[in-house]
Amino acid sequence: MDSSRAALTDRVIDDVIDCKFTRAIAAAESLSRVDTIDPLGPLLHLLALGLRDLDFDLFLDSTAFLETYATTLARTQNYERNNGRTSYSLTVAGIANAAHASYYLRRDRYFAAIGSGLEGMKKLESARKLDSTNVDPNFFLGAYEYARGELRKKLWMVLFWYPGSRSRGIARLNVCMREAQLTATGAKMALADIYVKEKEFAKAWSIIQELYREHPRSRFVMWSQAKYHEERKEFVRAAEVYARLAASYEQEHHGRYNVLVTRMKQVEALEQAGNAGAAVKVAQEAVKVNCPAEGEPCREMCDEMGDLFRRLNDGG
Repeated sequence: MDSSRAALTDRVIDDVIDCKFTRAIAAAESLSRVDTIDPLGPLLHLLALGLRDLDFDLFLDSTAFLETYATTLARTQNYERNNGRTSYSLTVAGIANAAHASYYLRRDRYFAAIGSGLEGMKKLESARKLDSTNVDPNFFLGAYEYARGELRKKLWMVLFWYPGSRSRGIARLNVCMREAQLTATGAKMALADIYVKEKEFAKAWSIIQELYREHPRSRFVMWSQAKYHEERKEFVRAAEVYARLAASYEQEHHGRYNVLVTRMKQVEALEQAGNAGAAVKVAQEAVKVNCPAEGEPCREMCDEMGDLFRRLNDGG
């Protein structure tokens, strides 16, 4: 990858991690228009769309996501006709397959995800065999191995059928975090959550602090901070992070659902911390400002928040 393309790629990835999705999508689309042969532009566009949906916990533009996925695969096939099958082309196609599978996993459509997921794993393994210095495939390969070792169905963008062990998955992610071009930050974020789950809190906090220094306004990083504090039963600190998350989502056009989610988590953390009075105030204000709300997910959250407020207000 030449220096100018590498710089643009880094900028798009940084914008995605910082939740500046409009800017990231525009830059990826621009790269795709400037170079109609290389599949990198469509891949970055695909990842920006997928992670935007993940951030808001919504499906904002499924048509654009699926069309961009098809474009990425078509570009990859055309690239391979001109350049042969390379570690790079297999990495791009494999990551696209994995993102496609993750989209269907979020919809709980496991059978639809299986084909893309297994195809992606094969391509990523082949990419590693063709070029052992290419460590970007380790993000998905390592995350899948860990998830399989954990016997879990999901871990962020992780599938459940890929064989492997927790320790080997963590090792792969560590290599990816140190050396990868496209997926280093993703590996770092996955490891932060994994170490929290493994109760290796010193390792988790070290990574979270590094991520926070690099991306202080990233909601992805804030979610990791909140999970860390909850797992350590540091509920006052968890409540503070959820308050920051809610304030960030309040600035977003599509943020209302997660405003309600994070306010509810803030209320629950305050209750766990023994501060029922503050919990009541936050719940009351959240209902007053955000409810009633349009759209089924928001209406459900409003009902839950209302029930929580009434329980707390009654002293139950």
